[in-house]
Parts: sequence; C-alpha cells; structure tokens
Amino acid sequence: MKKENLRLLTTALALLGGHEMSVDLEKVRIYLEGERARLFRELNILEDHQSHRIGNYSDNTEHKVGRRIELEHQILSNQRAQQQLMEVDHALKRLYEGSYGLCESCSEPIPSARLEAIPQATLCINCKTKEEKSQVNCDRIRSLHQ
Repeated sequence: MKKENLRLLTTALALLGGHEMSVDLEKVRIYLEGERARLFRELNILEDHQSHRIGNYSDNTEHKVGRRIELEHQILSNQRAQQQLMEVDHALKRLYEGSYGLCESCSEPIPSARLEAIPQATLCINCKTKEEKSQVNCDRIRSLHQ
C-alpha cells in the first residue's frame, strides 16, 4: 500500500465514530513487516536446531531426559513463534484491507494507545476482557468435569 493511501486510511479511521486515531499506519506496517521477518528467522533457527539435535545424544537415561525436555521446549517455542506469525500476518492483512484499528468483535475503533502497545491487536480492551473472562469460565467448567 502506498504511503498516501495509508495516510488517507489513517484519516478515515480517525473520523470513525468521532474517535481520534493517531496511529501512523506506515510505521505500523514497517514494524509488522520487521516482526514478520524476525519470526521467520526465529522459526528457521528453531527448525535448524531441532534437526541438528536429532541423533546427537547417546542412549543413557540422563541424555534421554535432557533430550525430551529440550525437545518439548523447542516445540513450545516453535508453536509460540507460529502463533505470533499468524497474528502479525492477520494484522498486515487487515492493514492492507483497510480494517486495521477496528475491533473484530464490536467494530468500534481500537484505542491508539492499545495499538501502539500491541500493533497486532484485533479486539478493543472491552471485547478482549470479555474474551478472557469467557476463557477463564470455560477453563473452570472443564476442570470441574475432569
């Protein structure tokens, strides 16, 4: 998206619902693209490290336990990086489509301070709070049924 289009989009979002939006979408784009590149590098390093480690341990029990712990850590790190990459890609898609900065739940503008703190945010604070409370309630119900 060209800089002029991003400026126009910023202005349009600022006018939505009378809410002021002072997020520089060009800076957001640059940040998100940089974050995307960083996450790809991180995923490549994790994959290289994991493939390098396969078969590099002896058969003694301590090494098997160490290998298991290290593998679990690598899997969790890989999942976290993949999740973050999906969030960044989604934010970039919304930016290019013109819906960046609007809550995906209530369609209200997300406050600029929230977008500056979490550029890939897709929910306003109220909707995010509701989502988290709902998740906590679901977790409680699940734990009661176990």
